[in-house]
Amino acid sequence: MELILKITTLSDTQIGSGRSFGATIDSDIEFDQYGLPYIPAKRIKGLFRNAVEDLSELDTIKDLRKFDGNHIKKLFGKRVDDKDTETPTSFDNLTGAPISFDNLMIEEHENIHPWLNYLFDSFGNAFNPHIIQEHFTTLRSQTAIDKETKTAQDHSLRTIRVLNKKLTFCGKIHLRIDKEDKDKDAFLNALSMATLLLRRIGSQRNRGFGKVKVELFKGDESLTDKLKEELKEAKK
Repeated sequence: MELILKITTLSDTQIGSGRSFGATIDSDIEFDQYGLPYIPAKRIKGLFRNAVEDLSELDTIKDLRKFDGNHIKKLFGKRVDDKDTETPTSFDNLTGAPISFDNLMIEEHENIHPWLNYLFDSFGNAFNPHIIQEHFTTLRSQTAIDKETKTAQDHSLRTIRVLNKKLTFCGKIHLRIDKEDKDKDAFLNALSMATLLLRRIGSQRNRGFGKVKVELFKGDESLTDKLKEELKEAKK
């Protein structure tokens, strides 16, 4: 089963790659070979698992929730170091997960790539990946303020690259389950609920960054909108 995931940035968003760029950018983001930004699959999987685990602990929605801890382990895979009494911090050691995520690419990137190829080949002096990066992103500089002197602390200036708002990223979620799998509805319910909980992603969320709209689709049907309607009906 394949689902479509869409994330639209509603504010500047910083999803760091863990790398810097030269001596000018302290925290950069991921780009493809054309300079188009993308959101790594590993980050998305971690966000969804965290969201689903948080939802499983909310008693206020237990009547609407179709999944439990066993479903979470089955869906996202059991960690190698998983224990009943402890919650591991790493999402890297996963086994047996029937779910996988694609990198989330800029919407219509398949149609944009041929045009960028043409521009790079024909007008290489005017077009290059760095020009494309600047179209989709912005540099932000921040510094820490000394509480006593009210001036900038020495060596505290940091520059980060952020995604601009109103960008839509798309990718597939792959569920390797049979159509008749008894856990299918629980899995879809968990993923759909996670899209409602994920309203901010990335770093600097407490400073207004990372506000997003997350949508999940099965074919042309929005599972996110479907769940919203179910929640409205449940309130009546």
